[in-house]
Amino acid sequence: IVASITFMSGFCRAADRELLLFAAVASKIPVEELVKNFEEKNKIKVVPNFGASGMMLAQIEMAKKGDIYFPASSDFMVKAKKRGILLETTEARIVYIVPSIIVRKGNPHKITSVRDLCKPGLKVVLANPESAAIGLLSVELLEAALDTDEIKAFRKNLVTYGENVEKMANLIALNNADAGIGWHTTPNNSPDKIEFVKIAPENIVRAGYLSAAVTACSADAAEAQKFIDYMRSPEGMAVFKKFNYFENSAEAFKFIGAEKIVEPVEYKLSGEWNAQIK
Repeated sequence: IVASITFMSGFCRAADRELLLFAAVASKIPVEELVKNFEEKNKIKVVPNFGASGMMLAQIEMAKKGDIYFPASSDFMVKAKKRGILLETTEARIVYIVPSIIVRKGNPHKITSVRDLCKPGLKVVLANPESAAIGLLSVELLEAALDTDEIKAFRKNLVTYGENVEKMANLIALNNADAGIGWHTTPNNSPDKIEFVKIAPENIVRAGYLSAAVTACSADAAEAQKFIDYMRSPEGMAVFKKFNYFENSAEAFKFIGAEKIVEPVEYKLSGEWNAQIK
């Protein structure tokens, strides 16, 4: 790994010894705890930068800084590897997550299915499908589950996109929207204000997994690898489990009620789903 860093040094800028972690905002709650525990245990400082998976990838590529990339979707890992931004041999699957409907606490609109998101007068939101992993997966899910008329009804209800899943969920928590699509772990951010509704197995096209990798820009690949190893350790996994993440695909499939695809799929976003709400 050290040799690889030296070979690719033209891609990198000088950096401090502390580790810069680019992590999906979807995993913010457990990652903050993991960082705290890791720093106390190893005396290595980790600076987390949270955001939408696509936006963070762009930041790493443009700034040529960062040690660890931890997006909310394997799709963005594929893009990062294609662009030569990661040390591919360091990629490790960490945990699994499942798309779910996000509603206000108590589910006042009695939403029980994806089709309920098409009800007249409902205000729905999505994470931006151009930059957020769950945003793109939401579009993929909706296009598979709904017919043409239902898609039109859904889009009539679509009031805005959140920059990332956290901002999408905040719109619901603050009563600016009635429902959206996030991960089953999204309510971790505001458990007193929002909750999830399971999506029927036949409407889930695939589950998601979160993997991490050392970047080609890492100033200390060995220490960056230590953090990834810590996330996968029993101690690290206990933190994820505390916040309802699944350790393996079998646990995710049991939650869904069926086996689903988990491998990356490069889904093409059609123009009608671009960031400009019509």
